[in-house]
Amino acid sequence: TPQFAWWLGHITVLFSGILYYWKLVTFSSGASYYSTSFTGAVISYSIVLYAAHKPIQFNMQYLERVLRDETFVYLMLAFSWKTQKPVFATLLPFIIYSFFHTINYLKTDIIPTIAPSVTQELQAAQSNTAQTPSTAAQISIAIQSIFNKYYTLCMRKVSLYEISIVPLVLLVQVITFRISFMTIIYYGFFVFQRYQKSALTRNAFTELRSQLDAVILKPNVPPQVQQIYTTIKGYLANFGAQSAQPQQRPAPQQ
Repeated sequence: TPQFAWWLGHITVLFSGILYYWKLVTFSSGASYYSTSFTGAVISYSIVLYAAHKPIQFNMQYLERVLRDETFVYLMLAFSWKTQKPVFATLLPFIIYSFFHTINYLKTDIIPTIAPSVTQELQAAQSNTAQTPSTAAQISIAIQSIFNKYYTLCMRKVSLYEISIVPLVLLVQVITFRISFMTIIYYGFFVFQRYQKSALTRNAFTELRSQLDAVILKPNVPPQVQQIYTTIKGYLANFGAQSAQPQQRPAPQQ
């Protein structure tokens, strides 16, 4: 089914991404794993985008609706990373998203298919804590526990990572002529789209601003540096206030 193919795409992102970073820390070439990982992302995003906008229509209204979809922006970003030289910082957010999608689908679809009684068993376990759950039920409980403990925290950290670490690494890559200047322009557009539609990203900007304030607005920092920082911060704050939309959309199902 398309949903199963979507899941396989996330598995590809997850395991190929892990192999890429393993190759990176062992000073080996992991470019093929990098490309394969983003191939999985492109597949998953394409399936989500098609499911959200099917059937395909050949008119401007349909095209505008697709282009406004945040999943389309992620799809184009994944395709962009896939077709360029590996940039180590770009893959981590995709791996984290794919990790949660992978284990959630495992809990909601794969395990109940393999062990159909697990749903009733989990319901019974809530009222009878003395009952020892099966292995399938224990896995489901463990997955739910991971979600409860780490999902919100990871999404917050990923949002902060996307607006701080990734742009910084891209800037270095542009300065050293490893990637095109247009790459960082497109990534800026991606961040702008996220800021418009995601409260997580807006909160990440607030958190980043607080961290920078604590560093730059210290008495020992030259006033000229503080003035430049305050000017840039004010400009970005005004721009963000004008562009932010009132609606909030969750992160794309990727």
